Amino acid sequence: MNYQVLEETLKSSKAYSYTSDEELINHFKDKFTIVPFHHDIMFIFHHEREFQNRNHIISLHQRSSGRVPMHIFHYIVMTYVYSGTFVITVEDETVTLHQGDIIILDKHVPHSVAPTTENDLGVNIILHENYFSHRFINKLPNDQLITQFMIELMNHQHTHNHYLLFYTHQDQLIHNCIQNILCEYFDSQLS
Repeated sequence: MNYQVLEETLKSSKAYSYTSDEELINHFKDKFTIVPFHHDIMFIFHHEREFQNRNHIISLHQRSSGRVPMHIFHYIVMTYVYSGTFVITVEDETVTLHQGDIIILDKHVPHSVAPTTENDLGVNIILHENYFSHRFINKLPNDQLITQFMIELMNHQHTHNHYLLFYTHQDQLIHNCIQNILCEYFDSQLS
């Protein structure tokens, strides 16, 4: 798949949801455990994600989608804003991400995503806890924030509640990397 076909795919019905807030909540109620959270509810997205012998899952956070209620993953989640704007509430803090920005959420971080418009499209890269090897971490510089974050991601002893924001909306290299990832992902769906 080339970039032109990718852009056509990302403007096709595959990239649209048209679900309401209520439809999303009902969908999640049928699939996931609910726990109380700050006078509301939170969904626990269970540990049984189908990785199909891979260490990652790629999914689109679709256009024209209702509000995704507060939830946690048992995995590390990286969301890249492919187009538009995403408003994400992480615990009690609301952050606004624009096209090209990235958020990396540690395991078990409560978060929700505001409704999206037809211009808003995100790419979720869900990483299995085994994704990062100690060998990989040992090659990162010791004095970097990202290194400390990665070390904490791998630590099974501590509660995880961190996230990192990268305001990279002007970085064409990152955008091209995401495009390449999506081209490979959609090619694998066709075979």
